[in-house]
Amino acid sequence: MSQPEQSPREALAGIREREFPVAQRLTYLNHAGIAPLPSRVVRAMTAALEELHRHGAAHYEELVACCERTRGLAARLLGAAVDEIAFVPSTSHGLSLVAFGLDWRPGDNVVLSAHEFPANVYPWWAQRDRGVEVRTAPAPRGWVGPDDIAPLLDGRTRVVALSSVQFARGGRTDLPGVAAVCRERGVLLVVDGIQSVGAAPLDVTAAGVDVLVADGHKWLLGPEGQGIFFCRRAVLEELRLSVAGWHSVAEPLRFEELRWELQPDASRFEPGSLDRVAAVGLGAALDLLLEVGLDRVAARIQELTEYLLAGLDARGIPVLSPRDPAARSGIVTCGTGREAPAAAVQRLHDAGICVSARGGGLRASPHFYNTEEELDRLLAGLTTS
Repeated sequence: MSQPEQSPREALAGIREREFPVAQRLTYLNHAGIAPLPSRVVRAMTAALEELHRHGAAHYEELVACCERTRGLAARLLGAAVDEIAFVPSTSHGLSLVAFGLDWRPGDNVVLSAHEFPANVYPWWAQRDRGVEVRTAPAPRGWVGPDDIAPLLDGRTRVVALSSVQFARGGRTDLPGVAAVCRERGVLLVVDGIQSVGAAPLDVTAAGVDVLVADGHKWLLGPEGQGIFFCRRAVLEELRLSVAGWHSVAEPLRFEELRWELQPDASRFEPGSLDRVAAVGLGAALDLLLEVGLDRVAARIQELTEYLLAGLDARGIPVLSPRDPAARSGIVTCGTGREAPAAAVQRLHDAGICVSARGGGLRASPHFYNTEEELDRLLAGLTTS
């Protein structure tokens, strides 16, 4: 007799039970910070370590193949070509590849928004001693759109560098709208995608993104130190290598026949040996997200954030995140009354509820496997402050 088909909610409950033992111990609502590793990620990384432990590099080609599979999954997730994907150790590293790789001229400028995470500020500030002006678009609504960016662009603007989702209060950038303005002016759109990739579908080609970087340890549910770098083919030759090594060249295994001919694709930005164990772990995380489906992931996160917003409203707790559905994300930041945000976060942490203090308030960031009951615990903890 065939088993009855599971409902979507039952299927997610099964994944929660199998993949997220953290839920048995904690109310974990901090995926905009560092996500817990799913069980399959831990198994994949442990198996890779065991293989290296027991056999060294005897079967190394299998590990390489696993990493290339991860590259393919990342391309699928982003709507990119495989040869447009490189692995980077962090979002900061990937953004620096662009900031230090462009052929700047004194008087050129780059445009940021007022609420960028430091990873998307300091690489650009570091270009000021080359005569580059860093312009900042105000974001009074908590996010930016084309009307905020366009007035700052001129004939010397080379780059607009924005987060897809603002880290502190979760405002979502209108990437297609900004991209259209950038295309009209011949300006590169560089995106820090760490707060959206893995939480919602994003087709970088359709959105008009030129470069996107996202480390794997937040919404992607992967390990720290293993990120994705997307570089559109047409942009590849605009970026001078700021870090180069044996793997940057077209025939890296010809160790005794040196020739400066770069890899023809984005892998040129991988100068040396990769953290292949972490890449295997990221691949397992991408498998999980693609198995659930990014549309379903995004829909479930939206259900949870709407539930949380309604609960905050019912208790009279001020919401600091955008209320406009077009600008909302998986991040909900709220006020903490007379209690300092850091003190509220510590008190909740002591009660087994994991959130962060950001943006002048308390930031909650549920993922698809979280439940309304967990949000009720958070709301109860806020109400008793």
